[in-house]
Amino acid sequence: MCRVAELRTGEKACVYTLDEVKLVFKADSELVMLRGATVLQLQQVDQLKLAITHGEQRVQDLTSISLRLQGRVDDLTRERLACDRDLQAERAKPRFGSPLAWAVAGVATAFAAGAVVALVLR
Repeated sequence: MCRVAELRTGEKACVYTLDEVKLVFKADSELVMLRGATVLQLQQVDQLKLAITHGEQRVQDLTSISLRLQGRVDDLTRERLACDRDLQAERAKPRFGSPLAWAVAGVATAFAAGAVVALVLR
C-alpha cells in the first residue's frame, strides 16, 4: 500500500516497498501474458469461423452433388426399366426367321387353310 512521503521540494509522493513494486511488476507481466493469449485466442476464433464457413460450403457442395447423383440414378433406373421392357418384348418374338419370312409363312398358311376348307366343302 502507498505510504505518503514528503519530498525535499515540499511535494507529497506515494512511496512503495520493494515487495509491493515486485507485486506490481508481477501483475503487469501477467496482464501482458493474458493480452498475448487473448490475441492468440482471437486468431483461433477467426480461424474456426473460417473453418466453419468452409465446412458449410462443403456441405452445400455435397448436398448439390447428392441431388445430382440422385437425379442421375433416377434417369438410369428409368432407362434400365425401358431396356428390360424392350428385352421382354424381344423374348416374345420368335428367335429365327425375319419378319418378312414370317409374313410370307402366315399368308401361305392362310392360303393352304383356305384350300383345305374348300376341298372339304366340295
